[in-house]
Parts: sequence; structure tokens; C-alpha cells
Amino acid sequence: TYDEMACVYKGWYKTRAIRAYWEQCKVAELRVDPEDGMTYTYDEMACFYKGWYKTNAIWAYWKQCTLWDEAAEKQYWLEAVHEDGMALKYAPADLKADREVVLEAISVRSNAFRYADAALRRNRDFVRQAVSQNGDALEYAADSLK
Repeated sequence: TYDEMACVYKGWYKTRAIRAYWEQCKVAELRVDPEDGMTYTYDEMACFYKGWYKTNAIWAYWKQCTLWDEAAEKQYWLEAVHEDGMALKYAPADLKADREVVLEAISVRSNAFRYADAALRRNRDFVRQAVSQNGDALEYAADSLK
């Protein structure tokens, strides 16, 4: 977090320099905006709120927002594939290999199986599970299992 980084560099650099460095680092950090439940980088959130609030207020709000974590990400993708199984196409690679996420996607759309990790499409036990949920999923299993 910014506070942790500021604590480490506090005696060595001015606050403005620490903040500038943080601005460069935080691009990948996502936080959940409680207003809509979506995740944003600081820059995205600042762009959205800049017409309504001052930069310091946006920064304070950003720091209060919950960090995005793996459990939240998995839950997000479970909900996304529940709405549209084809959302699996856009899921991160580690979730394309997650049995629960892939099975949920297949239960909605059998052809979502084509976007699952290749190891799952080759796994006999997993393919049985997938086909028991949606028989059409067999079409997207590894050729050796058809």
C-alpha cells in the first residue's frame, strides 16, 4: 500500500517524491469502488470522479477502497460466466484452469469449454464432469477423449 511504501522511504525522500513514485507503481493495483462494486486503477477512478471532487478527496477515497484480491476476482468471474458462459474467453489464464469457474461456464454454454485451459480439456475425469453438466461440451474436449 502507499502507507507502507511511505513508511519505508520516509526519512530518505520528501513526501512529494514518494507520492510521485507511488503514482508510477500503482497502475496495476486495483481497488473496489463501493459505489458500483467494480474494480478500478487509481487513474481510472480519478478520471471518473475528477469533475466532482478535488484530487486530495479522490486520493483519500481511493485509500479507503478495498484492495482487489484473488477471492474477489474468482467470485467476479463466477458471476460473469453464470450470466454468459462465453465470458470465460476473457478470464485470466489461472481461472480458465479453475474447475469451478469452467464448470459454471459450461453449465450455461457448452461451447465455453473451448476457452478452458488445455489441461482441463485433456483431463478425463474433468471432461466426464463437464459432459454430465452439458452433453454438448464433449465437442470441445481433447480429441483423444472423444
